[in-house]
Amino acid sequence: MCLLLVGALADNSSDPVVAEQIIWALARLCRREKDRYFTCSAANIVRLGDAGACEQTVLALRRHYKHAGICLASFKAISNMAVVAQANKTKLRRSGVCEAVVNALIEHLDDENVTDQGCWVITYLGCDHPENKTRLGRSKACEAVVSALCNYPESDVICARACGAIAFLAKDHPENRDRFIRLGAFEQVVKALHKHKDNKGVVQVSCHALLHLYYVMQPERLRELRSEGALDDRGWVADKPYDAVIRVWQPDKVLREVKWKLGGGGLCGLFYCF
Repeated sequence: MCLLLVGALADNSSDPVVAEQIIWALARLCRREKDRYFTCSAANIVRLGDAGACEQTVLALRRHYKHAGICLASFKAISNMAVVAQANKTKLRRSGVCEAVVNALIEHLDDENVTDQGCWVITYLGCDHPENKTRLGRSKACEAVVSALCNYPESDVICARACGAIAFLAKDHPENRDRFIRLGAFEQVVKALHKHKDNKGVVQVSCHALLHLYYVMQPERLRELRSEGALDDRGWVADKPYDAVIRVWQPDKVLREVKWKLGGGGLCGLFYCF
């Protein structure tokens, strides 16, 4: 089945209508069943990667990046193929996936569904893959994600997706972190945290973004967060109610500090004056 679908996509990649349906079929072959993160059809993911699905999906996305249906299907398929297979992430990167995804997302920032999946696929591509983070950042993924956060402040789903993308692109990547700070990502993340204070998912992932935009540069602050139970043993943000998050993470105070340092000493001052 995997070989047949990849072959069909190769034969019909010039037809966006047919290609879209085939890409949706590829996405469903490796869809996640019980747990949305880790329980998936791993065998199919590997088979699809070996059969050339990564390359063909990226090729279709590059050809039809103005077609919203192709973008949505491709984002879903790429996310599923990248979720547990580092080899697939490498194949996707070599096929130009970072540039193709960002280009398509920028083209469809006015489409809520495409924007949602675009932030999601950027998160998966960047997670634990330094080379993808670099390629994504240099392809303007940071700009696209911040734009998504600004364009849909009322959407808890997009706010969560965008904050997650910011966290994973900034994690252990100073170049992307600098870029996000210049783009005003910190302010937008804090706004999302307050706007969606009743949504635990948004609150938690917003704190994860704050962690990698700001707190990781300050060991003493990290120790305070751990002592307050705000971080678990893996370094992941613990699930806390909004009131506790405000007390422990102090996002407004930190935002004022970031703005002051940016205004006074420039970007270098932000990272060397703490």
